[in-house]
Amino acid sequence: MSNPKPSLIRGALGRLHPFSVAVVLAAVIATPIILGFSGGIGPADAPAPQAPQAEAATSTSLASGELVATEPEPEFSAEDIAYFELLVADEQARWAALVEADLQARWAALAPPPPPPPAPAPAPAPEVGGGPPAPEVASGSVWDALAQCESSGNWAMNSGNGFFGGVQFMHQTWVNMGGRDYAEYPHEATREQQIEVSERLLAAYGWGQWPACSAKLGLR
Repeated sequence: MSNPKPSLIRGALGRLHPFSVAVVLAAVIATPIILGFSGGIGPADAPAPQAPQAEAATSTSLASGELVATEPEPEFSAEDIAYFELLVADEQARWAALVEADLQARWAALAPPPPPPPAPAPAPAPEVGGGPPAPEVASGSVWDALAQCESSGNWAMNSGNGFFGGVQFMHQTWVNMGGRDYAEYPHEATREQQIEVSERLLAAYGWGQWPACSAKLGLR
């Protein structure tokens, strides 16, 4: 459409009331000013475009200043869950074994030591005595004379000098000649038993076993 002629515009304005003309002019002048402050009309007034869907899932907390992201939970298959459960069971079993071993080590450290093994029973002492009785020897024999020289005739003599009995045996000589068949020590045996052992010693070594007294009595 073509623009109206200026004469027509002036004619129309001339027929209006002067006050009406002032109002129209004021409105025409004020409209650009108002539009300048409000940001204009038309496409500028269109609503702001929506943010992408990915940005909508993210919100900002104005109070804390933290960015909170909302993500969908991952989905696991039955095989994944079974594998995870197997890992958990294996880890639990391993820790249980470690705890059990640690407890056993602690108990072993606190337990008292085992008692020592019993001592072996001592070997039985050789039997002393109980042998056959010695043959009787009449009084006044050569052995009585030898005992009178050696111990003043005391067949039970134990002077503490290492010699025992009527003819003063050493303990080892008594044992070697089988005196333990009658007693452990010569002075514990009877006169006849001591004479019997003396006969054995005489037969083995002679009167030299009583050097001083046998010489005094003229036995050698």
